[in-house]
Amino acid sequence: MANKSALLLKEGNAKTDNHLLAMLIEHGFDIVTVTMSNYNEALSEFGGGKHYDVVFLLEIENGPEVAESLKKMGIHTMIYGIISNNEDLDDYKVVGEWVAAGVKSLFARPLTEPLMVDVIEETLCGDGIIPDEPDDTLSMDDIIPDEPDDTLSMDDIIPESEQPDLLAADLPSFLVKCMWHASSEAKSALMLKEGNTNIDRHLLATLIKHDFDIVTMSDYKEALSEFGGGKHYDVVFLDIVNGLEVAESLKKMGIETMIYGIISNNKGLYDPKVVGEWKAAGVKSVFSKPLMAYDIEYTLCMDGIIPKSSEEMG
Repeated sequence: MANKSALLLKEGNAKTDNHLLAMLIEHGFDIVTVTMSNYNEALSEFGGGKHYDVVFLLEIENGPEVAESLKKMGIHTMIYGIISNNEDLDDYKVVGEWVAAGVKSLFARPLTEPLMVDVIEETLCGDGIIPDEPDDTLSMDDIIPDEPDDTLSMDDIIPESEQPDLLAADLPSFLVKCMWHASSEAKSALMLKEGNTNIDRHLLATLIKHDFDIVTMSDYKEALSEFGGGKHYDVVFLDIVNGLEVAESLKKMGIETMIYGIISNNKGLYDPKVVGEWKAAGVKSVFSKPLMAYDIEYTLCMDGIIPKSSEEMG
């Protein structure tokens, strides 16, 4: 059976809530994030017959207008709005404006509150988007196994006895069972990807597991401008055609962020010329598709981006 698909429309370089991402991953969604700068491209896709099972409008300024545009196009995808102020959920005028525009339900930030994500999950279930019984859906453990065969065990990175306890009340159950906090401070990751392509769920799940704030962008020029303005990310993943060019630009700017390249053909990993070009451009390591969570996790650990022991957790 084909995976379900979710489109997340957001403003510029705004991060996407990890709790929402993790819930969608658990239920087997292919996730596409699109910034409003590429909004017309998303509309064009709908007009060309592109289908998403669900659309989330993430705190975008003209949310009702976007929903109205989809409604006028005869798009029957379930649309949900997410606003910044939960007090507005009690404002009939605000809610009425969204509903009149074709939005099925409205939610409010912060989505970091487990209760709010539970409400979204229950709503998707009630609307028939996800099943009542999630037994046949994807588990987070299917994406990041606790003990991957013939690979580095999580206990080799951080012994089980040293991993801090997590309270079930603090996080949704599906995160509690496989997630431990790697740092007292949230780290940030920038994922540069091509247009409206799916985000690789292995990469996404790994970053969620290690508590990264995740920003996805497809406009590399906007990303370079941010770096020039002093924006910092702890790690950058380049999943774009001109990844070498972007890496070289960051190197010339003196950016010391750890950069990783992602290529489509694993044969390139065994080609000294291909790897040499990426290394010369300032890229720390190169991964090939299909990505594997344990490979990403091991590399980030060895490069010091995620800790090897609880002593480094601060």
